[in-house]
Order: sequence, then C-alpha cells, then structure tokens
Amino acid sequence: MKAVMMVTKLVVVTRVIVLVMIMVMMLIS
Repeated sequence: MKAVMMVTKLVVVTRVIVLVMIMVMMLIS
C-alpha cells in the first residue's frame, strides 16, 4: 500500500512539473 502511495505521489508531482514547464514555455514564447 505504501509503495502505491509513493508511486501515485511521484506521478502527481511529475504531472505538476510538466504543467509548470508548459506554462513557462507559453509565457516565454
């Protein structure tokens, strides 16, 4: 169970980072 929670947290964090990167790229360009 703990492993699943860790994986889900990592997936959420990576998705947030990707969204932030896209926002930054849009703002720059």
